[in-house]
Amino acid sequence: RLRLLLTAGRVSLRLGQARARFLASSVGELQRVTTLMGERELLERVLRMVRPGEVVYDVGANVGTHAVAFALRVGPAGRVIAFEPEPAMAERLQEHIGLNHLRNVTIVRRALGREAGQRTLYVDRRPGSGRHTLSYEPAYAPISVEMVPGDAVVETLRFMSKQQGSN
Repeated sequence: RLRLLLTAGRVSLRLGQARARFLASSVGELQRVTTLMGERELLERVLRMVRPGEVVYDVGANVGTHAVAFALRVGPAGRVIAFEPEPAMAERLQEHIGLNHLRNVTIVRRALGREAGQRTLYVDRRPGSGRHTLSYEPAYAPISVEMVPGDAVVETLRFMSKQQGSN
């Protein structure tokens, strides 16, 4: 199940057989990490289906609680592709990947959608909120993000993987 250890802004969680570490610099971040925003059962169910060596896509990866758990589960032979267009969340995701010494996570700092192009993302700037939407939200800060179609990302990653394999 889930175990929690908090030391100097660092949160350690046990998810299944793996232990993951995260940073929490606000009450909101601590809540996001420790409660998994009500998705604990869902995450545990998905983790039971994921096998070592598989590829997992985490769309809207936020600070990376799920991406880190997936990366630990798929192991070094597997891969996690984490989509996170909001710059502050993508930076925190990068920190969590480093904190857990993961080399099998690729961050795609773009929104995922049907068509390529620039879109407005509305971001809730409250510490630890991690909420953002492509729908107009007057209380949220608008930022411009690049949107990419999923098929194009999969093809690009497949091509890059083949290129690396032939070296």
